Amino acid sequence: MLFVATSVAAGQSATGALTTGEAIYQAGCAGCHGPNGQGMPDTTIGFDKPATFPDFSDCRSTTPELDVDWRATIHAGGQGRGFSRIMPSFAEALTSAQIDAVIGYLRGLCRDRSYPRGELNSAAAAGDGESVSGRRDGDHDGSGRTPRAGRERRAGV
Repeated sequence: MLFVATSVAAGQSATGALTTGEAIYQAGCAGCHGPNGQGMPDTTIGFDKPATFPDFSDCRSTTPELDVDWRATIHAGGQGRGFSRIMPSFAEALTSAQIDAVIGYLRGLCRDRSYPRGELNSAAAAGDGESVSGRRDGDHDGSGRTPRAGRERRAGV
């Protein structure tokens, strides 16, 4: 675990001068989440991935999340939204503009443009209580149930 903490700290200190979402992601996130958002191989990351470990290229899992939820996870770390404590907080390492840039980059990892992003994938957008992707408000896994408090959800670590 020391290796992971050391590489995260190095990634955090390196992000200060970076401005593009891709550059920030590659410097501070790719070590765990992989260069293409699909996660690094288990043999190279030095920890067991939790069941909620995201594949950012999986549109069905990542597009329903609102930007505010992505921002909270990056800012406060996994524990900020009830995800794994393995995901560190980047509150001290990234500015608000840098976090927004990373979110923009992450949004682009879903290559299927038929999936609207979270803010547009709501009951209000569809007008009938069902989202464009067929999910109901708060239904993160397509089951028709809303997540319970304290239960880990998909898009965070």
